[in-house]
Amino acid sequence: MDKIGQKKFQLHNALWESRRVLNYPGSPSRKLTQWVGFWTKIITMTAVVWTLCELPVEILIARTPPEIIVVVIGRALWISLALCALSSVKLARPVFIFFTALWTIVIAYKLPLEYGAFPVGFFLSAVECILKGMTFLAFGLNRSDSISSSRRLK
Repeated sequence: MDKIGQKKFQLHNALWESRRVLNYPGSPSRKLTQWVGFWTKIITMTAVVWTLCELPVEILIARTPPEIIVVVIGRALWISLALCALSSVKLARPVFIFFTALWTIVIAYKLPLEYGAFPVGFFLSAVECILKGMTFLAFGLNRSDSISSSRRLK
């Protein structure tokens, strides 16, 4: 093996060893990963429960049957994406993050309009916006394998 190949091999072994040392059972990085994964689950499930609690109000506000169908389908899709992302389905995670960010922006944009017209709707939308924004941030801070890491790392 030539000198360059030997240096690459040594660097590869050093990096692999540092990864192994950082991921031992009591390591701070593993504890942080588990902690972030735990709070990601809690925040996401809180947003899911809030979405279910808000659904009857959204149905009452809807004017026509097609609007009701769209509201129910939209909520069902978001909830199913949330559960799939928490279950570590690979494709569901980026799609869920995208739709959560998009939904948060849309809700935040319409908040000033709801403030004067429908105060109860403003409160519901503000809480939903905060929860979905926190969910987006939690998934953004979370590494791709941390959500299910609490099951695997023990």
